[in-house]
Amino acid sequence: MKLTEEMLIAVLMGGPGAEREVSIASGRSVVQALGARGYRVKGVEVVDTNPELPEGTGLVFNVIHGTFGEDGKLQSYLEALGIPYTGAGVKSSEVAFDKNLSKKCFLEHGVPTPASEIVNCADGVKLPEMSVPFVVKPPREGSSVGIRVVKNVSESMAAIEKASRFSSDLLVEEFVEGRELTVGVLNGEVFPVVEIAPPEGEWYDMETKYPWLSGKEVG
Repeated sequence: MKLTEEMLIAVLMGGPGAEREVSIASGRSVVQALGARGYRVKGVEVVDTNPELPEGTGLVFNVIHGTFGEDGKLQSYLEALGIPYTGAGVKSSEVAFDKNLSKKCFLEHGVPTPASEIVNCADGVKLPEMSVPFVVKPPREGSSVGIRVVKNVSESMAAIEKASRFSSDLLVEEFVEGRELTVGVLNGEVFPVVEIAPPEGEWYDMETKYPWLSGKEVG
């Protein structure tokens, strides 16, 4: 579709998940940027899974991080309404957001992944059988929410309890040391490789990604 200055763009931000505050900060920046370029834009802070869109919305610019915004549910909701939106479609979002589903997809296509196991805590907290060091991850969260690197067996219970606040089926993966690289791709154009080097700690946790959430100074 072609954007026009007359089209009303609804920028959805917030959402019901753990990344709400980060999403709102991102959304406000998008509203400002689009408005500065002459587009009709309306910011919408979403609080649940039934967002109220402005009348006449021609496009949804999705800036909801994590739950509801990236898991295919918002995409499905908008498709049912016949409203176009930015980002990936329903199935792609669902698979990409769920670490267990995406890992299964990688393995089916021969992409190497760390050794792993799924720990089901539906009937109580259970310890993984894997040897340390390993990483405990809620499978359907972003921004490193609920993730913990376990290097000593004594830390296992605390890590499982922390992650199980977000999900009952946890992904436990072998901890692999190395450099973290990211590559952006937009409309088939591949952008330069960027290395992520956290200034503190040994991995890119939520506090390192968003230091302002905890009141830390940046710089």
